[in-house]
Amino acid sequence: MPPKGPKADPNAPVPILEDVLMRSKKIFEDKGLKPLPAKGELTADNLSLPPVYQTSKEFVHAMTYFNNGGFIRFSEKTPRGHNGARSPSVPRFDAERKPLPKVRSENTLKDVPRKEILEYAKTLKQHLKIAEKQVSAFMKQFEKSENQAAKRDLAKAKRQDLEREMFAELAKANSYRGPYSLLAPRYMEKSKLGLKAPSENVLILCESSDKMAEWLEEAKEEVKKFLETVIGNDDVTKAVESFNVVVFTKDGATNPWKPTYSSTEKDEKGKGGLPDAIKWFMKTYNPKTALTQAYPPNWIAALDKMTENAPLPNHIYVVCSRPPDNDVAVLKWFETFRTTKKDVPVSVVAFDPEVADNGVLKSFFKQVVGPDGHFLVDKTKSESEELVALLKSAASKKKQIDKIDKQLVKLETTRSPTTTLDEQLNNDRQLLHKQVAIRNCIENDLILCDLCAKGQQVEIEPPGFLPPAKGSGAPAATPD
Repeated sequence: MPPKGPKADPNAPVPILEDVLMRSKKIFEDKGLKPLPAKGELTADNLSLPPVYQTSKEFVHAMTYFNNGGFIRFSEKTPRGHNGARSPSVPRFDAERKPLPKVRSENTLKDVPRKEILEYAKTLKQHLKIAEKQVSAFMKQFEKSENQAAKRDLAKAKRQDLEREMFAELAKANSYRGPYSLLAPRYMEKSKLGLKAPSENVLILCESSDKMAEWLEEAKEEVKKFLETVIGNDDVTKAVESFNVVVFTKDGATNPWKPTYSSTEKDEKGKGGLPDAIKWFMKTYNPKTALTQAYPPNWIAALDKMTENAPLPNHIYVVCSRPPDNDVAVLKWFETFRTTKKDVPVSVVAFDPEVADNGVLKSFFKQVVGPDGHFLVDKTKSESEELVALLKSAASKKKQIDKIDKQLVKLETTRSPTTTLDEQLNNDRQLLHKQVAIRNCIENDLILCDLCAKGQQVEIEPPGFLPPAKGSGAPAATPD
């Protein structure tokens, strides 16, 4: 084992860069330099190097450099002799990030006893630990703000989606009130069977079957409105002198209000007339009876019975579920009747929603009604159910939006009631950035102190700085 060389003289003068010496000495002279203990949120007072130190003549240039991420902006650098920012002394590193005896600096070397430099290095090591600890603390606070901001952004995105869906549902719900909707205001008071009728011989046919039972209350309401607002309204029809209401089923049973067309007026004994027809119809046409009648109803039997004797109907009104199974035979019956007896118009209101989307089923009714009749599918029940579901869904989304609004208020004010979450996040980011710059500055000076304490000959290189931005008008800068 080779003999150890002589120990280095602790009082031997060692060259150290002037700016590193000033900063190291400043920290060394204030050995009690520590950040204030945190009381809740971390602030600038909790930085490991207090703000008053960062703006001192010893640290101001170095902190500008490290706050910028390791450079001095051209606008911050002024010619020698002025008080502009100057680059601090910074070591060069090899490929493995080991410091080289080369330093970029605008400062000169000054001889200082080696012992003094070692003491400065010891103090810097202690302060570097404190700086690392504060970096972790500020990082934790920043991440907390980031997480809150992420939660807020997710909540806002969810709120926008809910609001968009809610408005779409409300718009769709509002469309049910449109002029062509079955829930339009005009259909709330008037019948879908029509707004007028001939002056006599009006025939109303009502299907009674287990299939029709599902929509029978809606059909019942339409016929009642037709009787009250059209048959019984002289202002509209000028006067309907005679009509009849018929309930027909599958087995050919046809149950008319009267054997033939009867007057809308009461007789001499005060009986009959429109009030009696409405009373009879409301009692006879009911879901309980309809459920006992199998589908399909016998259209031809009902039509034959009501047209076998004179007078023939001037207009036929039909409420039904859908076309019967013998639809071809029914179409043939209407063709023959119109050709040989009377070209009678027909108005049909079908209640099975499937008819609305089936071209074949709609074609049957269009042929039945003829050129002077009309046909529509009453989807009032399904539309009402859809409308209720839409409004319930919109109300549910409104509650969710209100809940999210409360969450957003809480997220915005949890950290501070006087600043927004974005302001808090930006403030935490700046504090973390400053603390990292402080850590880097202390670490930089510690590396240089260790390098000088080893007695290595330090080679000084001039520092570089960023060139001016395009179009700034500033003179070109000398790169590193």
